[in-house]
Amino acid sequence: MVAIDVKQVDPNAWLECKDVMSMLLNAIPVSTLLETQQIMLLTALESCPSHVVAALAAHLTSHQDVVSPLLNGVAQAVAVAFARRINDSDIFEQILLFAMQRGYYTPALAPILQSLVGELSGNDILVALAAMDALSDVAIASNVGASVVNESGAPQKIYELMQSSKDAPDGGFIYPCRENNIFEILFTGDQGVQRVMEAFAAALSSGPIELRVRHVDALAILFEHGEETLLAQWFSYMGAQMPSLLLSLVQKPFPDLRLASLRTFASLLKHQFALQTFLGLSGFVDWLVDQSTEHEWEACRLKGDIIRALIASDSPLIDAPLKIRLRAYFVAPKKDPEVEMML
Repeated sequence: MVAIDVKQVDPNAWLECKDVMSMLLNAIPVSTLLETQQIMLLTALESCPSHVVAALAAHLTSHQDVVSPLLNGVAQAVAVAFARRINDSDIFEQILLFAMQRGYYTPALAPILQSLVGELSGNDILVALAAMDALSDVAIASNVGASVVNESGAPQKIYELMQSSKDAPDGGFIYPCRENNIFEILFTGDQGVQRVMEAFAAALSSGPIELRVRHVDALAILFEHGEETLLAQWFSYMGAQMPSLLLSLVQKPFPDLRLASLRTFASLLKHQFALQTFLGLSGFVDWLVDQSTEHEWEACRLKGDIIRALIASDSPLIDAPLKIRLRAYFVAPKKDPEVEMML
């Protein structure tokens, strides 16, 4: 695979071969890859496309305990080869975001961060949107990440971008409200966070269905990742009625709203604070185990995924009796013979 001329490969082929590559890498011990197969790895790092290099980096990172001492010893050449690819425009942002999301950010990465922030001022809307999305992920991940993004000057640039987009006929659709909320949070501090989340809750409870769907989807993204304590605080700012409101929305007769609400439950229920909140909410578990609530394929899949995740959870909040009820969701109801005869 390393010997293949990448110029002769269709760029779309990566989507089909990345799983094969992952299987091959998983079959080779990382110590072997970095020692006896080091020449092959160095060749790949020098000539392969950026997404292959990113996949190699992700693979080695998943074995950090083994890899770190080797990169500082017999595999120093591999570390140098990775460093040389940082100047690749498709690679440096991935390395930066990886470092920031895991708390590895240092001032040495500031030039790369400023390059990413600079993309917010360009004329390419899609590039600016991608930069906003990346910076939002970092800001959501932790207080430290939010602080770094705030000090980079990104919030001011995004605020200006949001203001200018108001005059564009498609501005509200191009720039999702997630970034608007996240960076307003960065601007305004803790009291501002509370005001923003209160306004967010109000927007969820009223207004046109299409707009409420977008708000609920934004909520799902907002709570998908992040620090538990921080997310719990944000959720509390939305008010005591928010759990009941979400349970109400997921039962409304509007397919898109139900799907968005299910996606939000999938994000929230990854967190202990949300499990404690919703498992104690009257009617939630009954709705959750009710096999008759969803009829559309996508909604059934989403709800099934939520229940499977809860069954697999090791949270003490999900005890054995509850897991029995959750597993029963996947058991087809028995048919009544007398009713069958009448039919």
